[in-house]
Amino acid sequence: RFCAALYRWWCARGRFAEAELAHSRSLEACGARDPALRARAFHSHAYVAIWAGDFDAAQAHATEALALAEEVGDQGTASRARFAPYA
Repeated sequence: RFCAALYRWWCARGRFAEAELAHSRSLEACGARDPALRARAFHSHAYVAIWAGDFDAAQAHATEALALAEEVGDQGTASRARFAPYA
C-alpha cells in the first residue's frame, strides 16, 4: 500500500532509487498474497520505471500489473496498466 500511495511523490522528487528499492522489497515480502494489491504495486513500479527511463522494466511491470488486475477484476488498475507509455 505504501508504494502504491507514494509512487508519484517519489517521481516528482526524482527519488527513483528509493522507489525501486521500496517496490522490490515490498513485492518480494508479500509473495503471492493479495493479487489486487500486487497489481497496484506493479503498476506503480512501472510508472516509476518510466520516469527513471527504464522502459524494459516498465513494460515488464505493466504486463504483470495487467495480468493480476484482470485476474481479480480490477478494471481501474488494468486500464492504467494498458496506458500507452508502457506499450
